[in-house]
Amino acid sequence: MTRLIYVLGLALLLTSLANSAKADLIIDVVGAPGSGQTTWTLTGSDTSTSSGTFRSGSLAETDSWMDIADLFKTNISSFQQAISGATVNVGGTAYAIDRILIDDDGSNASNVDDEIGFGVDNTSNVTFSAATLISWTGSFTLGADINDMNVGSYQDPSPSFGGLDLRVNVSAVPEPSGTVLICFALASWNLRFRRTK
Repeated sequence: MTRLIYVLGLALLLTSLANSAKADLIIDVVGAPGSGQTTWTLTGSDTSTSSGTFRSGSLAETDSWMDIADLFKTNISSFQQAISGATVNVGGTAYAIDRILIDDDGSNASNVDDEIGFGVDNTSNVTFSAATLISWTGSFTLGADINDMNVGSYQDPSPSFGGLDLRVNVSAVPEPSGTVLICFALASWNLRFRRTK
């Protein structure tokens, strides 16, 4: 019996290690409802399975992950926005990420999966081939309210940009003012309760 438990435990451990061995590029999107902005934090790394390009200059839909679910629940105009605070490392060389492309396909389109792409601050496009290690780090603020986004965790089902796996986690945080009010109300109620005893 002890041997069976040992073998099962070892099998679970090996399965867990195998699942965690495949890394992802991760975007964590966090925002307070009604604030009009979200913070996007980039972490993780992955090895490309095909070629790709981080553009220097204006981005096109083809420069992006093509099927990241329906991130935006309201139809927003597709846009590019200048950003700063994040870097991408392509095969050992770091580049500042200087723009993001969001292409919202809307909820009425036959394909509602939105696209996300990133551009780099470089004198020319940064291309990579299959088997290139790509990693990124940093964070930036985007002028998009969390109320306009669908909260959840999303992944490109067939990585369309360089064969790189991308996971996007979207979550809302309560406004600090609401939390402070709740704490103040509980403290007042507690003080009142003590005085009546």
